[in-house]
Amino acid sequence: IKKRETKVKAKGTEIHGDHDKRAIKGVIRRKMSALQNCYNKALRTRPDLAGKISYSITISPMGTVTQVRIEDDTVGDGNVADCTKKRISGWRFPSDGAEEASEVNFSVVFSGSQ
Repeated sequence: IKKRETKVKAKGTEIHGDHDKRAIKGVIRRKMSALQNCYNKALRTRPDLAGKISYSITISPMGTVTQVRIEDDTVGDGNVADCTKKRISGWRFPSDGAEEASEVNFSVVFSGSQ
């Protein structure tokens, strides 16, 4: 049995606020494996599942995620949406000198090939 190769990739990250933009992008990039776990779990019962979810998150001045909103979801699987939101809400970002919250918008593309 050939193992399925799945890809989970962040795209179009927009950051508005006080936090270091490169640091935020780095954290998002490093955390993709956690979101991939959510997707891989769903693939067991829905092998054709694919699409893109766009998130809008708020990062507090301390670097914690205070809000996660899904702006758009073409994956259409509630378990993937819930799991990824839960994972993102636990992320921590460097807060080096941030005095205000930041709004971050990014999309994640979920794709599997057979």
